[in-house]
Amino acid sequence: MSIKLIKIYLEINMLKLISYIYFFFFIFLSNSPSLSQENKILFKVNNQIITTQDISNEIKYLGLYNQNLYSLDKEQIFEISKNSIIKRKIKQLELSNKFPDIEINQKNVERILSQTYLKLGYKNLNEFKNLLNNNKLDLEVFKENLITNSLWNEFISVKFRDKIRIDEKK
Repeated sequence: MSIKLIKIYLEINMLKLISYIYFFFFIFLSNSPSLSQENKILFKVNNQIITTQDISNEIKYLGLYNQNLYSLDKEQIFEISKNSIIKRKIKQLELSNKFPDIEINQKNVERILSQTYLKLGYKNLNEFKNLLNNNKLDLEVFKENLITNSLWNEFISVKFRDKIRIDEKK
């Protein structure tokens, strides 16, 4: 055999080997479990839907406030997150019905945000933003949740202010 024929023979075998490797690599990847999460509609509060992704994000948001959440079993975590997000949706609907033209002071939002991330143990906003980004969470959604809670607390305080009696002797 000539040297040219041997080189051609080796090149053909090498190409076959590479194609086999690609073939097995493709088969391996196509049989591996998918890394994406199916997003289903789980609940509807008025006309607002709650999906599996919303619940997943809610678990992460609640975990920011309390790391002990992750020590519970999955069903308990799901129930806590589900109830939390449903309550917040109801609060948002009620607030938008009672105060459709409410203006939000951005300085107050930034102050509440600052108080929150400091209370959670983060030194500055950038550090907190990095945490949110690493957990694939949105700062604007976090702010919206803070606004809802703050407005709701204010609404309840004003609504029931007249009904609260403080007995200073007790």
